Amino acid sequence: MATANKRNTAPQLDLKNIQGNILKPHGRNNVLLVFLQFSDGAEGVKDWLHYLLKKVGITTAQDQVIESKKRRKYQGYDGGTVMCLYLTKSGVVKLGGNPVPYAEAFKDGMKARHDKLNDPAPVKWEYNYKKNALHAMLMLADDSSSALQKRFDKIERSLRRFSAGNVLFTEVGTALRYKGMAREHFGYADGISQPTLMDERYRPVSEGVNVVFREDGGTYLVFRKLEQNVKLFYKKVAYIASRLNLSEEQVGAQIVGRFKDGAPLLSSQQNYPSNEFHYGKMDADSKGKRCPFHAHVRKSNPRQGGARILRRGITYGERQVDLSDQPRKGVGLLFMSFQKDIEQQFERIQRSWCDNEKFAGEGLARKVGVDPLIGHKTKTSQQWNLGWGGERKARLNFHYLRKKGLNGEVVKLKGGEYFYVPTISQISSYCTDRQNLHCLKDMLELLSASYDDPGKANLVHLKKSLIMLSYQQSASEGY
Repeated sequence: MATANKRNTAPQLDLKNIQGNILKPHGRNNVLLVFLQFSDGAEGVKDWLHYLLKKVGITTAQDQVIESKKRRKYQGYDGGTVMCLYLTKSGVVKLGGNPVPYAEAFKDGMKARHDKLNDPAPVKWEYNYKKNALHAMLMLADDSSSALQKRFDKIERSLRRFSAGNVLFTEVGTALRYKGMAREHFGYADGISQPTLMDERYRPVSEGVNVVFREDGGTYLVFRKLEQNVKLFYKKVAYIASRLNLSEEQVGAQIVGRFKDGAPLLSSQQNYPSNEFHYGKMDADSKGKRCPFHAHVRKSNPRQGGARILRRGITYGERQVDLSDQPRKGVGLLFMSFQKDIEQQFERIQRSWCDNEKFAGEGLARKVGVDPLIGHKTKTSQQWNLGWGGERKARLNFHYLRKKGLNGEVVKLKGGEYFYVPTISQISSYCTDRQNLHCLKDMLELLSASYDDPGKANLVHLKKSLIMLSYQQSASEGY
């Protein structure tokens, strides 16, 4: 990070040094997450990393700005495949990095912190996550699924070529859209509330930059695979509606905190997706009469300062076009968030707000129940409003409705991990010694191509010197 930009009070970021999909979302409909395990020899991994940087290309924020400008100028412009690289603590160590400067949560890994998050024990996670030692994840994104496959094939071939490691498994994400809006699998508009990171002139904005980036320009990625039981969700909604004499639309809005079209529950009618609201004095809902305290968007973002995260997730699993089907499994969210401090941002939101029977986000001491969506099962019931803006309330526990077939969580964690998102210069530093060797070899090739020039004697002398230097470098590296 460099000096502050006085015009917009945001730190000046070198956009060529920041990986893509942070300051701006990639905007593609298809995502392939490629989970990697590196080989034991660091040399092959570093050679592969050098190849990835120089020959394939890791997407930068600057690349995305250029793409955005071209999209504005040329209708139908295709910016191609976006690719980003994320490393686990083990991956950083494999590359010779020093893990000491990194956050404790990142060094521990998500498995080791499942108790702190009240997550299911890793033994209950999907096999790929509970058994494998992950070193890195590549995020590939493209509107064309065939282009995505071509990039994946190229990555696999390069891993074999350099003996750098292997692909452990992949996750496929596809943007879910209905009536022109991005949705999650319960059918609600998603991705509305986000910190602003860039203005209309592509300048970094302090609000978002301060949420996401460390002093060195890197950031952390939280990844969680969350499976959604759509059938159970709607059965619970219907049951609560019948018990409380409310419409299913009203019950769903009290669970999420928004209507399906994204309109906030603070407004009594469905109008339009909005992020311009506040639960305190401005909108006079400090007692939760309009939007209950347990509602997902209120629990995860109480709008009183404090913890924020930048979400870049995508849905997975196939659905009918009109979302009329109600799958029990196989669909959900590949949750991804960026933040500069995992403990004080993501973990605080998950543990202290969403999974807290009391509402720490707004300083309440009384029990109001956990977030029905991503909070875990407790014995405390949520408080449901029997009318919008009124005093009458009723208590029901969303997770335990005391009717056969209606108990349990509608969102389940299937696995996850904490990653570090290095800058381009940090990635380059991991393979600096190998880059020097490759530079020498490139120079030798250029010299060989110039053998017929008049200055042949000088070229021969220089070539001999470079050969000796290359030999010494190779010997010292065991290349």
